[in-house]
Amino acid sequence: MADEIRAEMVANVWKVVASMGDTVSDGDTLVILESMKMEIPVL
Repeated sequence: MADEIRAEMVANVWKVVASMGDTVSDGDTLVILESMKMEIPVL
């Protein structure tokens, strides 16, 4: 598992949607970042 994930913007991890061991498909939201009161899904 990665210790660090880089993003194009400064943001905080607001919510972790997928858990370790979950089956995910292309297009599923893994985490949601929060920056300046905007929520950005990471697919």
